[in-house]
Amino acid sequence: LTFSFSSYCFAPGPAVVVQTTTTPAAGGVSGAKKRFCCPVCGRDCFKDSALKNHLRIHSGERPFQCSTCGKSFTQHVHLREHMRIHTGEKPFTCGDCGRSFTFSSALRRHKRVHTGVRPYQCTICQKTFKQQSVLKKHETAHELTYHAHQHDAKRYYCEICKKNLSGARQFRDHMKDHEITSMLLLGGAKDMSATSDAT
Repeated sequence: LTFSFSSYCFAPGPAVVVQTTTTPAAGGVSGAKKRFCCPVCGRDCFKDSALKNHLRIHSGERPFQCSTCGKSFTQHVHLREHMRIHTGEKPFTCGDCGRSFTFSSALRRHKRVHTGVRPYQCTICQKTFKQQSVLKKHETAHELTYHAHQHDAKRYYCEICKKNLSGARQFRDHMKDHEITSMLLLGGAKDMSATSDAT
């Protein structure tokens, strides 16, 4: 999806819808509010500058670049937040333990240590986690376990009795049982033939 901002008019046109709802303005006087509507996804913005920022999501334009590492951003506020990584600024402090963080989202995640809130739940075993990243690692472990089990099922399949065994030890023990059974059967057959020869 490619387009230029010049193709979207920020005056009345396809990108702007004028809403004529009357709302009391300052001093009790009624006035009309403009609503700026995204032509791509229909999102409403109440300022043309907000719509302009929003349209960068669709266009992929990232005009705000970090002078230190070169990373680019769609909005200036995101560049300002990013700069904290380079400056070491940590303006968000935990009221419980005093630990400071670069981003407000990191502080929110940290607060779960104190509150015990575990909002992320595994859909397989229903175990809950404080952080989404830990849940993802946990779910990956489920996937690997399932994947390994699929391999084990193929590796530890008994051709004699058509059973799947859960692991190498169980497979060895199972095969020993077959050996013992066959030895007993063969031994019993020898005994029977010996008794029939004697008669």
